[in-house]
Amino acid sequence: MGAPARSPCQRDGCGPRDSQHLPQPPYPLVRELAGDGVPVTVACRVLKLARQPYFRWLDQPMPDATLEEAYRAKALFDAHRDDPHSATASRPTKRAAPGR
Repeated sequence: MGAPARSPCQRDGCGPRDSQHLPQPPYPLVRELAGDGVPVTVACRVLKLARQPYFRWLDQPMPDATLEEAYRAKALFDAHRDDPHSATASRPTKRAAPGR
């Protein structure tokens, strides 16, 4: 009996190395649903999450680096949205003439 088979990423070491790259629980979604009036108990049940880890996550302060990154991303998004030369800038749509 040999060692269990490992994926190429596990063999080559290209998988996630720390918890920063692991999938995060959808706690921000629970917070958003709670803000919209959905009870946390119901949101956690539907998303198949335990409530206690959600409340622990909610009590944790956000690291300064994460907060700064979020502010920069929002500023970049807003600048891109407001740029008239951007491919995704909101432009007036052409309307068909009446009767066509």
